Amino acid sequence: MSITREENADYGRKYKLAKKRAVLALYGSKCNRCGFSDERALQIDHVWGDPELPRNAYGRGSTGLYIKILQGSVPKEDYQCLCSNCNWIKRAESIVEHNTRAKSRKLVVILKSTALAVDQKHHKYGAQHHIGGLA
Repeated sequence: MSITREENADYGRKYKLAKKRAVLALYGSKCNRCGFSDERALQIDHVWGDPELPRNAYGRGSTGLYIKILQGSVPKEDYQCLCSNCNWIKRAESIVEHNTRAKSRKLVVILKSTALAVDQKHHKYGAQHHIGGLA
């Protein structure tokens, strides 16, 4: 007797939920930031943001990651349990931090190029020209 499509889907959902619950238990079954504990909203988050891995590095979906964590194939300290709200807040903070760093880098480049231009002008005309003729 073969199983139906619905039975197979139900098995898959139960399998994924069992793996998720085991991983959540490994991380304390609560949000690392706010302490929220409803498993429906808990997620496993990469501590340092998205790793430089292809989306399918652990197989299809999150179940592959759950299995790797449970097997000890990935460092436990690289991941944490966050609720969906804290995870989105973390993402927003990371975007702001990234944009701030990018703007800071642009400002440094502008300041360096301005300083270079002033230095070249100083070199071209001599020190007396820029300081009102005083040496």
